[in-house]
Amino acid sequence: MKQAKGAVKQDNIALNEERLRLALKVADQAWFDVNVQTGEIHVSPEYAGLIGFEPEHFESSLQNWMEHLHPDDRDGVMAAFQSCLASGSPVTMEYRRQTKSGDWAWMRSIGEVVEWDDAKQPVRMIGVHMLISDKKQAEETVEASKHLIDSIVESAPIRIFWKDRDSTYLGCNSLFARDAGLSGPDELIGKSDFDMGWKDQAELYRADDAAVMDSCVPKLGFEEPQTTPDGNTIWLRTSKVPLLDDAGAVVGILGVYEDITEHKQAEQNLKESETRYKNMIDFNPLMCFELDSTGVVKSINREAIEQLGYPAEELIGQPVTIVFPAEMHEAVRTQVDICIRESDRVHKWEITKEHKDGHLLWVSETAITIQSDQQNPTILIMCENIDERKQTELALTTSEAAFRATFNQAAVGIAHVAPDGRWAMVNDRLCDIVGYSRNELMHLTFQDITHPDDLAIDLKHVEQLLAGDIQSYSMEKRYIRKSGENIWINLTASLMRREDGSPDYFISVIEDINERKRFEEALKISREQLGFALQGANDGLWDWNMETNEVYYSPRWKSMLGYGEDDLGNTLEVWKELVDPEQMESILQHVTNYIEGKLPRFESEFRMRHKDGHWVDILARARLAMDESGNELAPRRLIGTHVDISDRKHVERELKHRLDEIERMNKLMIGRELKMEELRQEIKRLKEETG
Repeated sequence: MKQAKGAVKQDNIALNEERLRLALKVADQAWFDVNVQTGEIHVSPEYAGLIGFEPEHFESSLQNWMEHLHPDDRDGVMAAFQSCLASGSPVTMEYRRQTKSGDWAWMRSIGEVVEWDDAKQPVRMIGVHMLISDKKQAEETVEASKHLIDSIVESAPIRIFWKDRDSTYLGCNSLFARDAGLSGPDELIGKSDFDMGWKDQAELYRADDAAVMDSCVPKLGFEEPQTTPDGNTIWLRTSKVPLLDDAGAVVGILGVYEDITEHKQAEQNLKESETRYKNMIDFNPLMCFELDSTGVVKSINREAIEQLGYPAEELIGQPVTIVFPAEMHEAVRTQVDICIRESDRVHKWEITKEHKDGHLLWVSETAITIQSDQQNPTILIMCENIDERKQTELALTTSEAAFRATFNQAAVGIAHVAPDGRWAMVNDRLCDIVGYSRNELMHLTFQDITHPDDLAIDLKHVEQLLAGDIQSYSMEKRYIRKSGENIWINLTASLMRREDGSPDYFISVIEDINERKRFEEALKISREQLGFALQGANDGLWDWNMETNEVYYSPRWKSMLGYGEDDLGNTLEVWKELVDPEQMESILQHVTNYIEGKLPRFESEFRMRHKDGHWVDILARARLAMDESGNELAPRRLIGTHVDISDRKHVERELKHRLDEIERMNKLMIGRELKMEELRQEIKRLKEETG
C-alpha cells in the first residue's frame, strides 16, 4: 500500500515537472539553479535551445555564462548579481548573451538566493532565464518610430502644436515655441491661448478648435492673423485636424501653420507694382502696346487709342498688323518673331502705322520682351510719333550736300586716326561724345581716352587691321570723357592704305550707345520703374505731385542736363531754376490751360540750362493721372517726359539759315539783273545821242 502511494506520488511529480517544462518552453523560459560558491549550474534543457544549442552539447557553468555576456553589459550584470548575493533581495537583469551562431540574444534573468551556509553566506540561487529578443526589437522599433516622429515634428519647416479637448496645449515643436516667445516646447504644456502673446485672438482660435473637434471635420489652409510676443501682427496659413483615440472619440486637436507674412507682403508689393506699371503705361505720353508671343494685342494705352483712332475693344484680341498698312504685315510679323527669339535685348525700329481713317504716321518703336511667364512672354512696345521729325528729315535730304554732311556728322562721331593712335581729323559729334574740343583731341591718342579694361582687345583688332588679317572691325567699348565719366560707344573701324600698301590712316565711326547701355542695365535692376522702356526711348521721366509740389526726376531726365542722379532735389523749384526765364510764364500758362481742360493734351517745346551752361532744347509731353476707371483724378499728379530735341532744333536752325541765305542770294541776283538792264539802256541811249 505504501509502495503504491509512493509510486503515485512519483508519477505526480513527473507530471508536474513535465507541465513546468512545457510551460517554460512555450514561454521561451528556462530555469536555473546555481551554486554560487562552486560555480556549478544546473539549467533546464530549454535554456540550451533558447541560445541555439542542443542540450547534450551545452556546457553549463557560471564561468561560461559570464564569458558569453556582451562586453557592454557584463559590468552591469555582475554588479546586479553581486548586489543580489550581498542583500539577499531578488534580482532582475536584462542583458545580451552570445548564441551558438555568434549573434547576440536579449535575455531577462530573474533570480533569488534560497540557501545560505552557517556563516550566512549565500550558497544557492534559483531563477529563470527568458528570451526577450523579440520584445526588445519591438521596443527598439517603437522607440525608433517615436524618435522618427519627434525628428519629423522638429525638422518640419512648419509650426506644429496639439491640444486636448479643452484647447489646452499638450505640446509643440521648437518653431512654434520660438514664435510664442518660449525657450522650448516644454514651457507651452498646460497653457491656453489666453496665456499667449496672441490672447487677443484667443476666442477666434478656440472657436476654430471647437468647430473642428465638434464636427470631426478638418479645417485646412485658412489664413488668420496672429499677434507676436513683441506686439507685431503676422499672417498664418493654418490647418487643424481632430485627434482621435483608439475608439474613434475626439480627444484633442492637431494644428500646423506656416508664417505667410512675407508672402502676404509680396502679394501687396506685387499688387502695388502692377498698379504702378499699369499707370506708367496708361498715362505714358507715348503709344504703348502689349502683345502676346503671336503678335496679338493684349492691351493698349490711351495715347495709342487717341493717335490711331481705334477704340480699345477693336484692337484688343486682334493681330497688331491691324494698325499697319497691308504691305508692312509680313515685316511686322517677322519683327515680332525676332523679339521673341532675341528676348534678351532691346529692339528699335522706325515704321509707318495706319490710322483708322487710313492716313499713315511715322513712329519710332522700342520693344522689349518681358519673360514674366516663360510659356507666355509679353512684348512691350512703346511708339513715339515722329511725323514731324520725318518731315524735317525729308527737307534735309533735299537740301545741298554740305547741309546733309553737317546733319550726318551730327548723328555719329567720325574720325581719321593715325596708325600710332593720334587723332588726325574729328567731327563735332565725336567732340560732344568725349567732351574734348577738336584742338584738345589733336594732342591725344585714342589710347589716352580708352578705358583700360577695353584697351587690350581694341589694340588686338588694330594689330589685325595693320597685318591685313581683317578688313574692318566693330566693338563696344568705353571712352573716358574729359570730365572723368565713362561713356559707352560702338566703334566701327577700317584701315585706309597708300598706293604702296603701307597704312595711311584708320576711319573710325563712333556711335554713342551710353543710353542703350544704361537702358540695358536698368532692365536688370528694375522692371517696376519701367526704366527699360523709358531709357530705350531716350526720354526723361518726371512725375509732379501738385498737392506737395514734389517732383520725381528720372536719372535720364537729370543726365540730359548734365547732372548725376544725386545732384538735384525733387521739387518743382529745380525745374523753375533750370528753365529759360523768358519762356517760364508761357509754359506755366500752357500747363494751366491743359489742367483746366482748355487743351486736349500738354505738349511744349522750351529751353533748359545744361550744367555746363549751354541751352538744351526740350520737348515736354504730359498727361494727368487717371484712376482705374479712366476718370481724371482731381488735379493731383501730372506725369510726363522730356525729350532732348537739340539736334533737331540745330538742324531746323541750320536749315532756316540756309534757306535765308538762298533767299538773300536770290534777291542779290535779281538786283544785279536789274542793274545790268539799266546799264544796257544807258549805253543804248548814249549811242543814239552820239549818232
